[in-house]
Amino acid sequence: METIKFSDWQKFDLRTAKILKVESVEGADKLYRLEIDLGKELGKQVTIKGIRNNDLEAVLSFSSILFKNSPQTTPVEE
Repeated sequence: METIKFSDWQKFDLRTAKILKVESVEGADKLYRLEIDLGKELGKQVTIKGIRNNDLEAVLSFSSILFKNSPQTTPVEE
């Protein structure tokens, strides 16, 4: 396995997001629509995530780490 250099990790823009609201996505078993708060600079956003927890109230107590500059990070249109 190839080792990742620290300088590679420094390229990522990691953000901690507080989960404010969670809703099931119709027709999907493990996808949830999350309203998250990324702080003063980035504000509130909506994203879709796969979560293996069926207790939506418990998900509200979670925080999430986001890679803000990864190509897979795409805001969801409301």
